[in-house]
Amino acid sequence: MSENANEVQEISYDDAKQVATHYAKWASQYDKDTEAYGYVGPRSAAQALARHVDPASAGRILDIGCGTGLTGLALRELGYEHIDGADLSPEMLALATKKGVYDSISVEDLLSGLSHDTDSYDTAVSVGTFGPVGPKAFPQCLRVVKPGGILCVSVHDMFYEKKGFSTLFDRLVVEGKIDVLELGRQPHLLEGNHDAFVGVFRVK
Repeated sequence: MSENANEVQEISYDDAKQVATHYAKWASQYDKDTEAYGYVGPRSAAQALARHVDPASAGRILDIGCGTGLTGLALRELGYEHIDGADLSPEMLALATKKGVYDSISVEDLLSGLSHDTDSYDTAVSVGTFGPVGPKAFPQCLRVVKPGGILCVSVHDMFYEKKGFSTLFDRLVVEGKIDVLELGRQPHLLEGNHDAFVGVFRVK
């Protein structure tokens, strides 16, 4: 893996400035690097969503932590439309804009809170963001999705148990905040044979 990719595990995701600086530096090489080591996480998440939500009925979709737009591209290839992108890095978003897959984009600090209105999206997707960030920002995803809407989240397996995502999802089910439609391992990085836990949830 590239030096930039290795730094993902080393930077503090509580420090928005540090994260933004890292991705600003990596942005121009991000697509090339991730293709080289077989980053299929966006495709896996899009396919999981498609098993439960027909593109024609997905409504408005928010791609949280969209980066350069790889998840938006994977969604478009499956027929999804009306996708907005949100990310901390303006440099990554500039590249996402060039892909032409988003209706709108916004610079967002997930830990500070998304600027989007409550119950404003029918569907939300987040691939690779919550692993390093951790579960504390997860309520922001639930907040922006309408009751009855769908949330699809992919968490790299190195973070899933370590950061308590299994416990989080179990608690949200018990509290009546989500129903689990699908939750299991899916290919994420072909280099090193890494999986992610991909969950598709109905928000209640």
